[in-house]
Amino acid sequence: MARPTLQSVRDHESAHEILFRGNAELVAGRPHQALRLYTKVLYDVSPGHVCAFLNRAMAYVALGYPELGVMDAYRAATACHELRDATDPTPEMKSACKEVEKYLLADSIHYTTEEPWTSHSDGHVGPGWLHTELSRILFAPEINYTQGGGIPWNALEIRAVYRMSGALWHCGFGAKSDALGLISDILTATKRGVYELTISERWNFTSLGDAILKDCTVDLSIDNELTKALMKTKTTLVHRVLYPWDTHIPDLGSRKDVEELETYVDLAAASCGVRAIWPTPGMGFMLKLVAGRDILFDETVLVEEGNLQVTTADPVTTQGFFCDNCAAVMLTSGDAQPKTSNQTQHSWSSSGASIATTEPYSISNYMNSLDEEEDITFNPLRCMGSPQLAVESTPKNSDIIENSPSSEDTSDFSESEDNGVPLSPTSSRPLTPPQYSKLDLTPDFHNCNACFAACFCSGSCLRFSGDYHITICNTGLEGTIRSMYTAQPVPKQPDKSSSLDGRFYVHPKARCIYDLLLVRIIAMAVDKDVNALDLPEIRWLNGDLRSAPENQRSMTLLANVDPMLQSNKPDLDKLHQSRTLPWSFTNNVVNPINYLQKMDIDPVRHLDRTDGWILNTLFAKIMHSTQITKGARHAKTYDDIGKLVYEEAPAPEPVDEDVWVGSIHPIFAMINLADQDKGENANVVVEMGKGMKCFTPSNVEGTNNVSEEDVGTGADPDANARGQDTIWIRAGDEILRPSPLEKSRASAAGNEEMDITEG
Repeated sequence: MARPTLQSVRDHESAHEILFRGNAELVAGRPHQALRLYTKVLYDVSPGHVCAFLNRAMAYVALGYPELGVMDAYRAATACHELRDATDPTPEMKSACKEVEKYLLADSIHYTTEEPWTSHSDGHVGPGWLHTELSRILFAPEINYTQGGGIPWNALEIRAVYRMSGALWHCGFGAKSDALGLISDILTATKRGVYELTISERWNFTSLGDAILKDCTVDLSIDNELTKALMKTKTTLVHRVLYPWDTHIPDLGSRKDVEELETYVDLAAASCGVRAIWPTPGMGFMLKLVAGRDILFDETVLVEEGNLQVTTADPVTTQGFFCDNCAAVMLTSGDAQPKTSNQTQHSWSSSGASIATTEPYSISNYMNSLDEEEDITFNPLRCMGSPQLAVESTPKNSDIIENSPSSEDTSDFSESEDNGVPLSPTSSRPLTPPQYSKLDLTPDFHNCNACFAACFCSGSCLRFSGDYHITICNTGLEGTIRSMYTAQPVPKQPDKSSSLDGRFYVHPKARCIYDLLLVRIIAMAVDKDVNALDLPEIRWLNGDLRSAPENQRSMTLLANVDPMLQSNKPDLDKLHQSRTLPWSFTNNVVNPINYLQKMDIDPVRHLDRTDGWILNTLFAKIMHSTQITKGARHAKTYDDIGKLVYEEAPAPEPVDEDVWVGSIHPIFAMINLADQDKGENANVVVEMGKGMKCFTPSNVEGTNNVSEEDVGTGADPDANARGQDTIWIRAGDEILRPSPLEKSRASAAGNEEMDITEG
């Protein structure tokens, strides 16, 4: 047998051996190398390793990513809690416990034998709170584990809370409030006997709390409205970062990625191409939609629909139903009242659509009313992930095709009354969604007959929902998110004269939309078994990200932001240009972890798909690319048995401003806003409905007075003479859209441009 090489031995290193190499790198001042080794353990060798999370949190803080350190420490704390309290541990839990035992035992041995890394800076990564026993990379001698002595979960959880508190302090602003809350909680729990802190540990927590409180006092003593607002809302500002280890960024120098982008753009804008720009060194790429050929008057430029369109409204409201896929409001005809036990009165708007004015429809009552009719075609959703799994009108057992899934294949859906799954409205037996022979694409009303919480305005929306709904069906997650943010008080929005403007203000309804989109994106990634950053709907969004600096970032609290806040009147424009992202412990750590657990995704053992930097990147892209409007964008009216009567886009007035709609359309996001300060004029009209539609005007008044220089920029001097065949946008010109509220952020000076697709 050939002697194994050194590399092959390294490939089979145990988790604790790799972690000790990471520890040596971290205490030697090489956190990048340490981070790589810790991540290897968490992704590949021992997913969910508590000690790896604890020490990787310190590596993130050393690198200047305290928000990622908070996420790792939180995962470590939740893992400790789960493993300590498990009464019937799974095989994965037992394996995780064994790995922790091995590490703690080896840690004690390394301390006893005085391994070099244990004496280097005493295992600390910095001064102050980073130079305490609770933040030290070496756990011994405080945790002096002996084999068979039982894992000290409480001691590990205490270290997780301490590191979480310190990292929150480094996040700055309102995150300090959460840090103080955690310290208060651990000290209170100690008094009640939940935890047992040593005198030294209690002193460490108290000292850290005193330092954070002093820092907060200094912040609030400055007459600065931004700082006070962030402190009040427990929000801070973090950088929008292109993480150096992110391998999911498109390579626009690769022909493969360019062809993928070309194919994707052709789906919605066949007459267009894309131009890539790199605004400044260190910034990520930006994509601009340009005309791939001459575009005429009265021509459709873009039609883009998709799954990333959500609403803050519940599926059933006083206005009607809301489509789970496209967020269209679904009204009922005023001439044909549904046969329900709770009749709803209607008032007609000027456009002829009826809007419910009293009590909302009940889906169950609506379904029960259908049983009274003999010749009714109704199409329930199967809640299955594949678009090929579909239903016909009035489904029966005889309609199932011969090669339908076996009982083993559909076990997830073959549920009994005991587990709370609703029964079919036409049957007394539990519902088992079958596979049918053809896809129902009728434009009629549909609803999910497994969870009864999702309604769909058409068979096509039902079909597309298969990309995400299977993961969240019967979880009640979207309803929980809506109710959570509806219950939040709306803070007073700053007026235009205030030194604090809307760029740093996140309305609860906007936050609700961001979270709903995050959940839907993750659900789509689960269905396709890919990383969420590789979804085409997300991959081409730039998120206004910028590269991290080559050298190690400063460990001071928001070093490049705080100096701008030391005066009473900070330069908010300069602050906004630093690509800051609103971030809070609750919204960016606690809630996303809860969402993952609700979707039955283990946030600890599936880290390669749910790591903190992945969630941060998703939030950056979502918040930068989401189009939010008040009121429904699209309305459909149905008769009393769910048959489509007519539809309107945009939705008829009056709209309900309590209902907000948010959507992400990646190709539409490539269309910049026309900047009138630069002499730019919009050359397309935008229509929001079921999706996004952009088209050129049908005619332009006064075009005979336009100069020749304006040809190809949205005006043609010979338009009236040549009629409808007139060129409105020349090939290669950028597509620009109007906006009365915003201006394009793109800088015209010094941008490096490259045409990467052609129409």
